[in-house]
Amino acid sequence: MHPTLDLLIDSADEVDPVLNLIKRGGGALLCEKIVAQASCREIIVVDDSKLTPRLGSRVPLPVEVLLFGLHPQQLYLESLGAHITARQSGDGTHFYTDQGNLILDCQFGPIEEAAPRWKSLPNRESNESKDCAYRLFSPSPFTCPLLDTVIQ
Repeated sequence: MHPTLDLLIDSADEVDPVLNLIKRGGGALLCEKIVAQASCREIIVVDDSKLTPRLGSRVPLPVEVLLFGLHPQQLYLESLGAHITARQSGDGTHFYTDQGNLILDCQFGPIEEAAPRWKSLPNRESNESKDCAYRLFSPSPFTCPLLDTVIQ
């Protein structure tokens, strides 16, 4: 039996009109995604400053990458059109997550439709890659139901 949470309350950095969202802050993307997938419901709390007509208009998409797969993932993300910047710590060195991974901030520009972009990124059902985690969430039927409510 896998552990589950009844409710997860979190925030987002960008939310589009159909409730797709980017969560950028922090440095535990993979851990946060695992907790979200183990949650029965997730409530996202945002204010008006987080609403945007298209994701990617204000913040880049963060991707947590295993050091082992860094170069192939950079090439793959660039092939999707990303302009990549490795996240830096306050002292200018690489930022490492709690798991010892790097975060690549991927600027795609405004994303016309999040669902097709979501489907093109590696995910747990895909054989494309298993060495990264990203923080693009979509309420579409394609994904597990990570998002129930956005409270403004």
